[in-house]
Amino acid sequence: MRLTSSTFFIVAAPLLVVFALQAAAVPNSSANGAVPLRQPIWDSIRFEENTETQLLAVPEGLRFVLTDLWFLSYEDEIIKISPNDRLWIESRIERDRRVVFDSPMGELPYPLRWETGVSFTSGREVWMHYRSSPVNECNRRIFFSGYFEADVRAPRY
Repeated sequence: MRLTSSTFFIVAAPLLVVFALQAAAVPNSSANGAVPLRQPIWDSIRFEENTETQLLAVPEGLRFVLTDLWFLSYEDEIIKISPNDRLWIESRIERDRRVVFDSPMGELPYPLRWETGVSFTSGREVWMHYRSSPVNECNRRIFFSGYFEADVRAPRY
């Protein structure tokens, strides 16, 4: 039997279709070239001690990875940080509230940096709480940075 271009396409075309469909079904597969892009985000917000403050709401289809936090003076107020002060971060959606980080300030490096970051999935809100001890009732500024990327769920096998 002599191999012609028509017999090649009859045999090879279905195999090419199967391989293409398998590659497209795997998210972030290097075969289809899909690589999640990172969009940096940073902001500086004012907050009062002993109150909760929303850092941001994660847009649908994205996830947010928080990588850095810096505590800064606000206007002419002097920052008073006690080792007994406490910082915690919550991830919220509707009635679901999850504490994703909680620590006394005396145990934290300054500035606070995570190697891998703290991840918040699509639709969640990121809230920060700072409780001073003793109560100072002063304003602070917090600078945070991180990035948005596609919220790609892991495939289930």
